[in-house]
Amino acid sequence: MIGRVKKMLGIDSLKLEIITKDQYDNRASCIEAELVVLGKCDGNIREIEVSVIEKYSRGRFGGKQTDQYVIGFMRTGQNLPFRNGKVLTIPVNIPVKYLQSPMDKFGQKNFIARGLSSGAKLLRGVRSDFRLEVNIKIDGSAVKVFKTAPLKIVE
Repeated sequence: MIGRVKKMLGIDSLKLEIITKDQYDNRASCIEAELVVLGKCDGNIREIEVSVIEKYSRGRFGGKQTDQYVIGFMRTGQNLPFRNGKVLTIPVNIPVKYLQSPMDKFGQKNFIARGLSSGAKLLRGVRSDFRLEVNIKIDGSAVKVFKTAPLKIVE
């Protein structure tokens, strides 16, 4: 009974895993990853949306501020069939455009400016965290499959 209701609503029809590298270079123009999809019933994937999001936080204690920026986005509009018990691997290349603050631009001038910039960031509590978000829309389902994975991006 519950299985029929889940199938009718499209709940629990896919299991999604995201495979990424251990770390990425901030000078790279794209993020490479693999989406591993395990079908729990038969169906079609209508659309896949993949986003790279930067969470930029600054300040300390009560004056802490956080912003989120989408630095990379990819959407595929293809019909991909998936079958019960079959694994489907989808490689993705997401083009990214990293945002730079004036402090980052100042730090790129030379090694002395880099040290000053790093010290100022440390004092102000500036930090960036990155994540990869995947949304999969399935034909005949009102519920999307959603998954996130943290990314480590180094200079």
